[in-house]
Amino acid sequence: MSNSFSWTSVMVDWPRHDCDILEHLEPPLRSAVLNNLVQCSRKLWVQLDSTLYRRDALNGLSVLWASARGDAAALRKAIRHGVPVDVQWPRKWRSPWKESCLEKWRAFAHKVKGYTALQVAAVLGHTHLIEVLVRAGADINAITVCCWRCEAGAETDAITDIAPRTARKTPLHLAICHRNWSTAEAIVRHGSSLVVDGPDGPEDVLEWADSDGPNIRNWTALRDLSRHWTPGNEAGDFAEWLVAPGLIDINAQTDRGMTPLATACTAGQFKLAYRLLSLGAKCNTSVPTRPTETLIHIALRTCNDMGMQRLAVNTGDEEYSLYLVGRDEAFDMLPELVQRLVDKGVAVNATDATHQTALHAAATFGELGIVELLLRNGADPALQDIDGARPLDLAKVGAHF
Repeated sequence: MSNSFSWTSVMVDWPRHDCDILEHLEPPLRSAVLNNLVQCSRKLWVQLDSTLYRRDALNGLSVLWASARGDAAALRKAIRHGVPVDVQWPRKWRSPWKESCLEKWRAFAHKVKGYTALQVAAVLGHTHLIEVLVRAGADINAITVCCWRCEAGAETDAITDIAPRTARKTPLHLAICHRNWSTAEAIVRHGSSLVVDGPDGPEDVLEWADSDGPNIRNWTALRDLSRHWTPGNEAGDFAEWLVAPGLIDINAQTDRGMTPLATACTAGQFKLAYRLLSLGAKCNTSVPTRPTETLIHIALRTCNDMGMQRLAVNTGDEEYSLYLVGRDEAFDMLPELVQRLVDKGVAVNATDATHQTALHAAATFGELGIVELLLRNGADPALQDIDGARPLDLAKVGAHF
């Protein structure tokens, strides 16, 4: 006798999907089950949500990420759950600015390591988040370790001084440096200091920076406008927005004696310099390290230096393309700037330590339009420099005749 069993296949009409179970229930019972499921789901989600935010209160990642994404609703929700707004972007957190990251992680292109949520919003131009963060207690003047954009020392920078480049910076600087003008205005309206570096006195700078002392003091927003060559008039418009209502002293000097106008002329920001003159900047000043030169000397020699720089290494780079356009616009503004300086009282025949006049400087790099402009305004072509050279002699040396 065999002990084997024989199995009979029994077909049971089970629902194929979980949701089909409800179809076998009477309507009143079906509604009750659905309501219970929804309520359980909501309660579970509330508990889970609360638990996640309580854990996040230790590191603030939800606030940082909402600021990076520009998500005001998510930011407010995180703040309501008590997530702090003053934590810094983790040094070892996943870096969305890395090209190797997945697309979903690349919410932005700028480096924000070590930044607070407000600083992140300033870099990315999320103007609508500024008020939310300030109301939640974010420090409008929080100093970051540095501005990563300035620290990179790009060849598109108009200011290359190591001290302001490696200085610790405020959210206002970050907004200006990234050309987020509306964000910069919002930061000022919420009480930001217009001095964009750290507090007065010596301070630590980046350990890898080749710096021999403290950063420049009293570096204001007006000087920050000279940092990058950019097309258009936004920098000048922002300067006027600050100066016209008296928010800032247009002639305030740094602890090293530089005015915003002198900074603009030294940096080749001739459009901005022209606007500052229109707003009342004093022109009979100079650069402390070049005390015998007028601002006309400074501007002309800066223009010569700009003309000697290489034009482009990658014209497909958007940042470099903006730099080139801004640089060309600065060149175009030079004659008007020189004329305005003369009209404001800068002596056209003033000589520097080598006895050179502005006409000597213009003849050196062969700018015919500037030479003619200076001659029309009374420049003396017979004056000799310390070596006995007249402007014409310098033009011949450079084959500009």
